[in-house]
Amino acid sequence: MNIEKPIAYLLMLSASFFTSCLSGLEPLPTEVEDLSMSLSVPIGKVDVGEPETYHVGPPNYYLDQNVPDWAKYETIYYTNTLAVDLTEVYNNSSEINYLAFNINIWNEFSTGCTIYLQFADNAYATLYSFDPIAVEAGRIVQNNVIYPGYSKTTAVLNKEEIKNLKTVEYLIVHIKIDLKHIRSTYDFQYWDSFKLSCQVGARVNFIINNL
Repeated sequence: MNIEKPIAYLLMLSASFFTSCLSGLEPLPTEVEDLSMSLSVPIGKVDVGEPETYHVGPPNYYLDQNVPDWAKYETIYYTNTLAVDLTEVYNNSSEINYLAFNINIWNEFSTGCTIYLQFADNAYATLYSFDPIAVEAGRIVQNNVIYPGYSKTTAVLNKEEIKNLKTVEYLIVHIKIDLKHIRSTYDFQYWDSFKLSCQVGARVNFIINNL
């Protein structure tokens, strides 16, 4: 019995099937350092209530003076410094090719606020400053928050800015709460139950070092 032809046919069929299975597949990376990773990293969060604020500057002549002492100024402020640690990302990557920060702000106060954020090194020298972020007043009805003012901002850093953040140690948060344009001061007595929340997170794409 001649089996050479069936065997040759099966070999040709197998080769064709194997080639078909591999078609469209990308070659495997030659080294581990070719591996690209993406992470979402929480950076920090602050919740600001009236007791945490301070006041400087001129008094607010537009307000009825029968208000709490802190409300007798045109603006009240809040400042905080949060520790930031991105060393693991920088130390374990050969390249960070994308870095963006997402900032979400909810404002329950019945007035507009402006938020200033900056990254600093261990000497508090500024490494990166975000553009000021304005958030509208919350909607207050009968001293209840119907819905807070909301703002969402995304800042994408360029290569030089990404490089500068390698020595980041702190996120400095500075908030201005405007009282000058408030005409109705009835809800001031309830401000201790209102707050402003600011959340900062990062999206990082990087290439892992050769392990």
